[in-house]
Amino acid sequence: MDIEKQIKKVNDYFVKKLIDGDYEVYDSDSTTVKIQIDFQYNFELWIANGPESFECYSSSFFSGMSSFMHLSFSDKEKKELHRKFNIYNSKSQRERRVKELTKELNNLKQSL
Repeated sequence: MDIEKQIKKVNDYFVKKLIDGDYEVYDSDSTTVKIQIDFQYNFELWIANGPESFECYSSSFFSGMSSFMHLSFSDKEKKELHRKFNIYNSKSQRERRVKELTKELNNLKQSL
């Protein structure tokens, strides 16, 4: 098997894990989601600017993080994964906001 086929096989393995939801999110914000697959392979995914911009960073200047490898996605996969991670990110942001508001409410109650 030549090296290009092996790389494609590894790429397809990780993309399938993403599609199947077989990963752990360990950080996210409005532009990126950082995930781990198989408890050891880290990836940073760009989720801002729409599905056509969905991308896996090989390394990120902004966060200093390096992904295990660059992943390539079909347009269909980009669309599906962009939707999935943006839904996750919206839910995560709402949960963080509820925690902030609860903490603020508790502080206000204590100051009364």
